Amino acid sequence: MLDYAELEALLDKSSLAEFRKRAMSPNHPTTSGSNQNPDIFFQQRETVNEYYENIPTIIRDYMSEINTLRGTNYDLVNYYGHAEATDIIVAMGSVTPVIEQVIDELMREGKKSDC
Repeated sequence: MLDYAELEALLDKSSLAEFRKRAMSPNHPTTSGSNQNPDIFFQQRETVNEYYENIPTIIRDYMSEINTLRGTNYDLVNYYGHAEATDIIVAMGSVTPVIEQVIDELMREGKKSDC
């Protein structure tokens, strides 16, 4: 578990402050939205795609920093199992160690499985 000092080192405080300044608040009211036709709405939605496309890189960078701190190997996707698997399980969370144990047992039995 990361302690607060380790987490604080990962935090970009200036970006957090900018994010909080954009939050809705009665202390600094804003107006958003307008009456738009679908073509204009779609064009505006397309402008935010670059931000969504950058998310995997940002997550991977933070995971790399956490891996350095904790000695772990977290990534967006971790492969576990036989290189020529015939059966595949896609999972996340606390169930994965159990699945890895099952895969180890299946591989001892000569089966090709992975996670």
